[in-house]
Amino acid sequence: MVEKAKDVARHVRLYYWYLRANWLSLMAYPVPFITMNLAGVVYSLGSVATVWVLFTRIHAIGDWTFPQVLLIYGLSIFSRSLFHLFWVELMSVSWMVRTGHIDRLLVRPLNPLY
Repeated sequence: MVEKAKDVARHVRLYYWYLRANWLSLMAYPVPFITMNLAGVVYSLGSVATVWVLFTRIHAIGDWTFPQVLLIYGLSIFSRSLFHLFWVELMSVSWMVRTGHIDRLLVRPLNPLY
């Protein structure tokens, strides 16, 4: 059990360093980074504003009220965020194999399937 805890602690430290390196590479070009994040915020707020404008004209869509629609929208955004956080890189695995970039993952001191 102690060995497993040490293994998990090692992986957490490695993840921190990978995350830090990724953050520094993103911040090498701060304008596109800030622009993309602001665009995401504007898109989300625009979507909520669209639903709000819709519900100022009508009081319900079927039996769905404004808070219920916002809850469903929030859950969909949350699930999409989780997908992007953990699994979006899986969509590029075939490209990585074809171009040889998969070797970069395989030579790291971390099991890529962990």
